[in-house]
Amino acid sequence: MRALTMAAGITEEACKQDVLCPNPMQNIYVLTTPAVKNAEAYAKVNQIILVTKQHAIAAYVAAPENTCKGVVRNIDAHLTDIQLKELFVTERNPSVLEAKRIKTSTTVVLHFQGMQVPRYVVFGMCLVKCSL
Repeated sequence: MRALTMAAGITEEACKQDVLCPNPMQNIYVLTTPAVKNAEAYAKVNQIILVTKQHAIAAYVAAPENTCKGVVRNIDAHLTDIQLKELFVTERNPSVLEAKRIKTSTTVVLHFQGMQVPRYVVFGMCLVKCSL
């Protein structure tokens, strides 16, 4: 745990409520924290040092409870994640929390508040189909 907190730049005091849980079946560790600041810092870490050896890691912030994901296709590949968020996360789509492109594709994953994916969402001035 200390290697991870050091890589994230989190003090011992700030991580007292954080919990690291191994999952040997999936060869992963799950880290939970009540502090949003800690979660964001952990998500930026891409390597840790154990003893004297560097190890690459992949970290991300999991979706909160009571949320679901939907997919929209054929979205302009030149739009940045910031632009996507500005176009999808609006008052016209009150349940959309986040918009992220899948790598360099034209497919975008939307995170919704609640457990229901709408059939259509507003994208700028267009109504686009959303699927599971």
